[in-house]
Amino acid sequence: MRLAFDAYGITDFDLHTIESKRLRHDSGERGLLRSALTRSITRHQGLTSIRHGNTDLLIPADPHKGIWAELKRQVGTLTGTVTGHPELHWHEGVGVRLDWADERLWVLIEPRTIFEGISDENRGDAADFARERSVKRYNRPLNALVSFWANRVAADGREMRAFGIADGVDAVFRLSADTAFSRRAGV
Repeated sequence: MRLAFDAYGITDFDLHTIESKRLRHDSGERGLLRSALTRSITRHQGLTSIRHGNTDLLIPADPHKGIWAELKRQVGTLTGTVTGHPELHWHEGVGVRLDWADERLWVLIEPRTIFEGISDENRGDAADFARERSVKRYNRPLNALVSFWANRVAADGREMRAFGIADGVDAVFRLSADTAFSRRAGV
């Protein structure tokens, strides 16, 4: 931090408390927390991130590694190009974002097909491709996929550090792979 801000003549650094009321909406503090969380997940779990609005899209950094065998078993091919659109690359991945509910912050995950190279011309083909890949993902297959990503993102409950520094302040996360479920009222 000192090296990054040295040119600005800043001489005093301090810690800033993040109040939970600032996490209830899409604030700078929540954005900073999301950035640190994404960095720690990608650093520890073999993933690459792509920022997309208030969601971070995570894809396997090397989809050929053995750690992705279970995902490949569940969904088939993990990356490729959309037929007829060599500029449109797709990856099996997950969207991760933070949301406030039940008086606490939740990590929301959404398994999805992630694209690189989308343009106005190929957007419809990308949507069709993603719909075709996900049409059979409901009930048991979708639960298994959510469970896979929850375990992957949570790193089996191990401590994950955003920067891995030992001589300063670091963002440290320990996530649970337990998922929250919802169902229709009256069921």
